Amino acid sequence: MKNYFKAFKNIFNFKDRATPNEFWSFFIINILVTILVSIIFEKLSLNEYVFTTYRIITIFTLISLGFRRLKSAGLSGWLFLIPIANLILASLPEKKDEIIES
Repeated sequence: MKNYFKAFKNIFNFKDRATPNEFWSFFIINILVTILVSIIFEKLSLNEYVFTTYRIITIFTLISLGFRRLKSAGLSGWLFLIPIANLILASLPEKKDEIIES
């Protein structure tokens, strides 16, 4: 759950890096929360605008997290905008920074 809220805190952060654990825990928890919230909104016939706003915010959060995840894998963050391929690329391992010894 910590990574889920951490992703929302960094919604406009496209420069740092994200670990695979951060990305996948947000992705899976977000799917579960979205299903749960949609069921609640459907059963209680609540205002759809609130749920739509939540979905828009999570899309921006996922894009930001995806950019940071691909950057930590050593790829361009813009590749995250390619459907389906973005999930495959997000599963790549982290690229270790090479230390140059003098």
